[in-house]
Amino acid sequence: MTLRAFAGPEVLVPSGDVVDVVGQGSVLTGDYPKDDLVYDWRQVGGDPVQFNFTSTSLTVDTTGATGDVTFLLTVSTADGSAEATDEFTIGVDLDAVVLESAVCDPATGHCYARIDTLTWCSEMKAAANNIYYDGMRGHLATITTPVERSFLATVARNAPGIIAGTDRFEEGVWVWDDGPEEGRLIEYLPWASENEPSNGYHWSYPEGEDYLSNLARGFDDLNGWRRYYVEFEPGW
Repeated sequence: MTLRAFAGPEVLVPSGDVVDVVGQGSVLTGDYPKDDLVYDWRQVGGDPVQFNFTSTSLTVDTTGATGDVTFLLTVSTADGSAEATDEFTIGVDLDAVVLESAVCDPATGHCYARIDTLTWCSEMKAAANNIYYDGMRGHLATITTPVERSFLATVARNAPGIIAGTDRFEEGVWVWDDGPEEGRLIEYLPWASENEPSNGYHWSYPEGEDYLSNLARGFDDLNGWRRYYVEFEPGW
């Protein structure tokens, strides 16, 4: 018989966030009955923070943390004959931007926001990953269906914005470059006109237009200083 502990995957949160690890403290018990196991969490790294736990569930308040916070989960049998441990790390992002509002789709639980700060296209992915809403970390929006694109139109009245698609790795091959779809070929490409993508050039981006933009009339390829859409989804 073997006893193994699984404290959960690492997470990244803004400072001051409350992390609820319910469901991540699952334990693989082999032939040991779960009801006979004893669970204990203790902090083993980082600035001291407030936390509490009930069996496999851990809740951590990251207020006051200036860096990673690490916990150790110990699982043991009631008679002490077997014991297993695993560590869980919470990465604290001190530079995080926390949005107060976003538009959420009740059908999917995904939320969206248009960021009006002009940002260079090549820097948008890092910027989007540094934005949080309602405990979820952002990524450049991945618009994969007409239904999702239709919902996005309600976010900022069809205002143009860069999303996660790019062909900068191989000209003409459009892939998602952020979020859970990162690295996948884009199958839904409703181009704005027969002349798109145009791969236009400018003195400030001689490499051409390598980033996907969502316009009211369809997708367009762009580059340069732009505004962009961020998507927030559970579990990413």
